Amino acid sequence: IASAPSTTGIHASLPPSGSFSGTDESGSPSVMCSTPILNMHGAHIAAESPGSSSKIRSTPQLISFPIPSSPPMFIHQSSLQEVAKQNSPDIANHPMIWQGRSTPEMIEKEREHSLALARDVLCEVRRLFHCVVKADGKRVDYQQMFSSPQARQFLKSVRLLRDIDPSLLSEKQKLVFFLNLYNALTIHALAVLYNGELPKGLDRLRLYATSAYDIGGRIYTLNDMEHGILRANRPPPGPLVWTTFNGPRDARMACKLATHEPRIHFALNCGGLSCPSIQFYEEEHIDEQLDLAVRTYLNSNDGVVIDVDKSTVCLSSLFHWYHSDFVQGHVVDKIMDWVVPYLDEERTAQWNQLLAQDSHIRFTFNDYDWSPNKVVAE
Repeated sequence: IASAPSTTGIHASLPPSGSFSGTDESGSPSVMCSTPILNMHGAHIAAESPGSSSKIRSTPQLISFPIPSSPPMFIHQSSLQEVAKQNSPDIANHPMIWQGRSTPEMIEKEREHSLALARDVLCEVRRLFHCVVKADGKRVDYQQMFSSPQARQFLKSVRLLRDIDPSLLSEKQKLVFFLNLYNALTIHALAVLYNGELPKGLDRLRLYATSAYDIGGRIYTLNDMEHGILRANRPPPGPLVWTTFNGPRDARMACKLATHEPRIHFALNCGGLSCPSIQFYEEEHIDEQLDLAVRTYLNSNDGVVIDVDKSTVCLSSLFHWYHSDFVQGHVVDKIMDWVVPYLDEERTAQWNQLLAQDSHIRFTFNDYDWSPNKVVAE
């Protein structure tokens, strides 16, 4: 089983080896690689440093990856076409395909290595969440990303991702790994790029399409993690939601879940106030935690609001965007078959009242609150 490339080429202003600073000389947040182009075969990056007037060079400066202070995060300023070049075009190059030429002992050794590194990274993700996420999981203190020891350790641990082969993880391990990593990358990207603010319109869509980590030498954007991996490569919810997956021969297809898990929609947080709360998910308790995440969200005003007098049910827009993950076809009332088992006693009673009235029930979807989830200064 081949290991990921160990060198990265960066044309950027880099601090001394072993140091990390989340700010530039003026005290403002710095982005080490703001305009990346990645050649996956050589794992080389050409990037323009922040504030630099120099153009991207065709032959980037080569340095070993442990030197940069910034983890392998390639964010936002590149176009979709540039990010698409960063994927793995041929599954034949994926280590999993080579297993026929590897002994079971070699495969198991690589699996144990990837799992150990994944757990090391997730340990730091847990500490990061404990530091920057408020107790209710709804607000994030993004400034802690530039000052706290926990954030520094997390940023160092992200470098380990390039040596992890997620295809070797079990189904449950993949679920836990990518759920937590998605929420961590969202926090990381919003802190570095927008100081905790959430961009609007196309800029927000571009954020999800181009914010990425290098995992096992391959690019995984936020959209790739959500739609390609966690939703088992199901179609995105709209034409403006882009992934970099390149068809069935894409090497990352070996890492996707075997079946989609609809409960993930109540565990992924993309930075808005209407998003589900941020929690750390554990392999040993993932089913119970996901059930709790669904119940918590659906039994809030963001999830399900039933008005018996008006015979209306207002559902989260998540059910509108991802209706096919819950039911076959776009039949709104059938979504309630999935929803009702998670409702509390009050909402269950209200739903039963509506059914007993034998009147037409009108379904609507709420206005998703895209206000940033950053901590508001008191």
